[in-house]
Amino acid sequence: MPQFQVPQFIETEDKIFGPFTLKQFLYIAAAGFLSFVFFFIVELWLWFLITVVLGAAASALAFVKIHGRSAITVAFSAFKYIWSPRLYIFKTKTPAPEQKIPGGALRNIGEKLATTKSAIPKRESFTPHIFNPFKDKEKEEQYEAIQRITGDKEIARRVDYR
Repeated sequence: MPQFQVPQFIETEDKIFGPFTLKQFLYIAAAGFLSFVFFFIVELWLWFLITVVLGAAASALAFVKIHGRSAITVAFSAFKYIWSPRLYIFKTKTPAPEQKIPGGALRNIGEKLATTKSAIPKRESFTPHIFNPFKDKEKEEQYEAIQRITGDKEIARRVDYR
């Protein structure tokens, strides 16, 4: 049975530039480059102030971790929180349009057969009253369409207890 080595410390980044990872090096290098450019553009006292701010920001982005997340991720999350709307409006869901369920036509025919006395067109033939055993009960039985609270419609037989 072959032995496989499982990689360890997957979450640690490789140190490419001495003690720095690629991201850390890029943050510090960008701050150094901007400081170099500002040295030739602004006064010496302003350059010193800008260099201190850039160095602090670059060091924070490169080395600070907050709850295991990098400072740049925390900064983006804070920016997104500040600029995204926080007004939540409850909207009721509109009822979904009725979908055709496979076998729905058979179900409808079954309901019609169970609840009606008239013939379904092109499905069955009407028998004359001579052979109809329910001829006397036709006058007593009535069917009524009811609607449930959920909105479902159903055909039910109405029974009068008088």
